[in-house]
Amino acid sequence: MTTMITLDDIGKKYPGSARLAVQNLNLEVEKGETLVLLGPSGCGKTTTLEMINRLVTPTSGNIFINGRNTSTLKTTELRREIGYVIQDAGLFPHRTVAQNIATVPQLLKWQPERIEGRVDELLEMAHLAPDEYRNRMPSELSGGQRQRVGVARALAADPDVILMDEPFGALDPITRGHQQSEFLRLQDEIHKTIVFVTHDIDEALRMGDRIAVFGSDSTIEQLDTPMRLITAPASPYVENFVGGDTTMRVLGLMEVRADEQSPSSAEIEIVESGTPTNEIRIAGSEVRDVLVTDDRGRPQRWVLADALDDLSGTVSHLPGSAPVEIEAGSSMREAAGALLSMPGENPRAVIVNEDGRATGALTLADVQRAIAESSAPPSEQVGERE
Repeated sequence: MTTMITLDDIGKKYPGSARLAVQNLNLEVEKGETLVLLGPSGCGKTTTLEMINRLVTPTSGNIFINGRNTSTLKTTELRREIGYVIQDAGLFPHRTVAQNIATVPQLLKWQPERIEGRVDELLEMAHLAPDEYRNRMPSELSGGQRQRVGVARALAADPDVILMDEPFGALDPITRGHQQSEFLRLQDEIHKTIVFVTHDIDEALRMGDRIAVFGSDSTIEQLDTPMRLITAPASPYVENFVGGDTTMRVLGLMEVRADEQSPSSAEIEIVESGTPTNEIRIAGSEVRDVLVTDDRGRPQRWVLADALDDLSGTVSHLPGSAPVEIEAGSSMREAAGALLSMPGENPRAVIVNEDGRATGALTLADVQRAIAESSAPPSEQVGERE
């Protein structure tokens, strides 16, 4: 992989302070990677972030972005090439949504028509209809909408690097989770190099490809993937910082796959509603439970094996029950929650892909299997979000 950001023996000491805010820090961030800086207040994570775009000047060491030493660049040039997102978006209150997003392109003297097209493109990417939101003021937006506009502004000039300082910290838990999901979706499309600051372990585990855990002395205690951070903490400090609830956090890192080949998927038959009952395949000596779909493969209802004794007609006339759906890409933690909320002794949900097509099934036994896999040595674990 290509290294996009290098921090080479970086240190920072503020005048009048007896201790270093950051000391002897060495980090590399790969192109397209999201690196999370995680730690308690005062550990140096925000100072580190701000040194990357020279909001704070390092006392020692060098920072390179795409091979260029940032100390050799004009500050204005450097900052225009880096997107920056802060808590509560930091929008200019006297400027419209479009004017906020256009800030850097205007400084770069883009042509008006190019700016207008870019603003509309980013609003659509942020799921904000351009005709409805372009001319609104920040005060007319919800917190989540302001945050999306803040992200759009950071992306306006298509920078290679985006810095995010507790971007979702001011939002309520429900909105925060939604914004995290939206940004992960967006990152899957744009593949930017992101440095993301947070003090929230669950947010770090969800957002980061790798996580740098800062100690109270402003040094890095562990730099690792989310899975290894949970399953193989490098020190008592990291173990204590990560905290308990390890099993559920591991499940939060495991995705339900669209091609899930679980034992539960092997126990069902997926057929369209017009399929003749006598054409249902038999697994061994037992007829499988049947998931009936429409002609586009979208789930309609479960038909239990006992109902298939009637071999006349098609499955469309057989009684059944409405299925619960779990989208591929959901975490196994979310899947477990959905399954536990379902009635019955052996609840089963349908896995659907992004088009709503049924691809398999999932039960609590499958979740238990994922938990068992999570207890394997880190090198043998499977299913972690990439």
